[in-house]
Amino acid sequence: MAAGDGEIVISGVGNQVKRPARVQVARTTKEIFRTLRKAGLARPWLVSLAMLTQTGCLLGEAPEYQSRRQTPPVLLTSSADPSLNRVIRVQTSETIEFKVLYRSEDAGDPMTAILFRDFRADSDLPQIVNSTEFEPSSNLYPDEGDPTQAVLSYNFRDSDKGCHSYTMMLSHSSNVNVFRPRDNGDVALVTWWAAVQDENGEPTDILVDECGASQ
Repeated sequence: MAAGDGEIVISGVGNQVKRPARVQVARTTKEIFRTLRKAGLARPWLVSLAMLTQTGCLLGEAPEYQSRRQTPPVLLTSSADPSLNRVIRVQTSETIEFKVLYRSEDAGDPMTAILFRDFRADSDLPQIVNSTEFEPSSNLYPDEGDPTQAVLSYNFRDSDKGCHSYTMMLSHSSNVNVFRPRDNGDVALVTWWAAVQDENGEPTDILVDECGASQ
């Protein structure tokens, strides 16, 4: 017996007869069943196993994994820089970088960070001072990688003089419409307080209750 491409060649007396491989497989399977039946071993599960073995397939295609669901950003506020525990005293024309780590499952959607001055949720015209977009991340859990750092810098102006809050809002870009979120459930906020002096002032840290927190 010699095998060809998709065929089994059965040698006869003085000639060769070519038959499709599936015909020979079916006959071979019947012979297996007949042998099992004589031995008293034929069972439904053995029949199924023999059928699968003869066709060369024991398992179907691997199931497709469900796509990961997007989650709101989770802020690691202890990482915030400058510290959230003290009010920052700065001078006009000075630049500060506001930083905070976060984790999220973005499912391919970039994250947008917006820095507001004196943010109020009920304000129709929030004062936006900076914004940027970050690449999608997938690090919701510690074993999935390091958290992502959101960074927004701001150069203080004369209009910033006095005591003001500076709030960073994080949300997925698809959820942001003209710097306002469509769904507040996909938003994380972190707020710093700053006492801003003119260029002749001495920059020093002061306690939180001396600015902003008491208002």
